[in-house]
Amino acid sequence: MTKEIYTSHSKQLIPFYLSNTNYSDIEKLGIFEINKYSLTHLNPNICQKLSSKTSSEIGRSYALKLEARKLFDLPSNNSTIEFITRNNNTFYVKLRNVYLHIFETNVGFLEFEWEILADNMLDYLNANYFLNELKSNENKFYVKTGINEKKELNFIQTTQKIFDLIKNVEYFTNNSNNKLSNTLTLTYTTIMLNSKNENINDYLNKLKNNFKESYLTVESNNYHPFENLYWAGSLRGCVNISYLTGKQGPDTFLKNTIESYANNSYFYLYLLVLNQRFTIQKQIEKLSNIDKNLIKHDENVLDDEINNINELLIESNLFSTRCEFNLPSEIDHINAFYNEIRKNQKIDILTTDFNNKLKSTKDLLDNYKIIKTEKLNRKRNKFTLFAYILTEILGTIAIFKTTYEIIQIFSSLTNATNILLKVIPAIITVIFFISVAIQIWIKIKALLKTNKKSNTKNK
Repeated sequence: MTKEIYTSHSKQLIPFYLSNTNYSDIEKLGIFEINKYSLTHLNPNICQKLSSKTSSEIGRSYALKLEARKLFDLPSNNSTIEFITRNNNTFYVKLRNVYLHIFETNVGFLEFEWEILADNMLDYLNANYFLNELKSNENKFYVKTGINEKKELNFIQTTQKIFDLIKNVEYFTNNSNNKLSNTLTLTYTTIMLNSKNENINDYLNKLKNNFKESYLTVESNNYHPFENLYWAGSLRGCVNISYLTGKQGPDTFLKNTIESYANNSYFYLYLLVLNQRFTIQKQIEKLSNIDKNLIKHDENVLDDEINNINELLIESNLFSTRCEFNLPSEIDHINAFYNEIRKNQKIDILTTDFNNKLKSTKDLLDNYKIIKTEKLNRKRNKFTLFAYILTEILGTIAIFKTTYEIIQIFSSLTNATNILLKVIPAIITVIFFISVAIQIWIKIKALLKTNKKSNTKNK
């Protein structure tokens, strides 16, 4: 069979979330070293986003030291690994590098960079598909240790060991079971073909969705900036396929320039967009947790959730200022690639979803604030009513006592005038009592009416 593939790279990314990002903790482990990309045609502030140790830095990229591979029972980066899939197909691969990318948003990615040793696209598609079942025990990996000896590699244990060292890792899964076996995996693939192939669009659609060869895909619009270069993306991955034309100028440019760009500047932008996607997803999850607590109608958690929503607002604004951008380059086709990846990762949809949920949560909080205030007012009104009644009663007793003393003074008098003087204070006292009773009733009625309106509004 004709050799179709000139060169290829396959990156596998496992997203995760940390309770707290601390670069020094990672660096103290002594097994990672700072990884810097060879960035070309990106704006200076974008180039400083990763591993720059400047104020613009939003994350750091690390490479696992070659000598640290032994700690995880990994072979050298030049060792050929026999890969037997769960359906008993055999492929050969090399694990070129292991990277760790961590952002200040607490989002991170563990990356395995593979070289799939396949000459044709049929084998490459199937190997890539099963390789991304890295968490499956059914796929087996072996490396030669002697002429007739080989050792099995366990990449599930290797991955788990790395995460155990990082500590406090939470996975992005499709269900509530926070286990490595359920985590999402993403791919970034670059392939250079020896010649033009009429099935390029089919390859793009399969690779961006991590489909194997047997999947039947439909035609879709993929980004095609140059005659011999294509890009495609989805929520599951990003793929670049180019082909040699047989012309010295274009082929030299492809081999010496585009391949490097694809694995540096373009991948770098892909990482930044993935950080945007998973950070917004986490913010939406935090909002959902706040809503769950509010639905419980527990007044005790209201102040805590108000603080949480304020912290999330600060976090969201900081993220938007530091991690989101529109023009990463002065080159149009690089900006077009960036916008395509943002569209593939549904960044605008996620942002709209977050903003809508944030508005709903804030409205819910405002409603609970009103309810809490009205409940407090009702308690105050009851106390006010009690104090008012008590004051009126005490005042009435005082007046009654004074009136009684006046009557006692005139009680010894016998003529008509003096009798009148006895009766008048008594009449005044009765009128006063009636007046006080009416005022108390009016006050009680007004308070009851206010409480009734408040209760009706809150239903």
